[in-house]
Amino acid sequence: MHHREFPEDRLPVLLKWHESEPVTEYELHRNAAIAEIQRNRNPPIDHPEWAREIDFSGVWP
Repeated sequence: MHHREFPEDRLPVLLKWHESEPVTEYELHRNAAIAEIQRNRNPPIDHPEWAREIDFSGVWP
């Protein structure tokens, strides 16, 4: 299995992108449709304001 690391220094770039691209109606509907099948939701779609509250420590090896 191939393991790829995501450099932790890229987190600020991802958060900036997340905040500059608001959740669309399409994404809201897609999230709901996927939740019907998988029985789980995508929290950053439902609550974009949580992105800066997520603890990403330990995500990077």
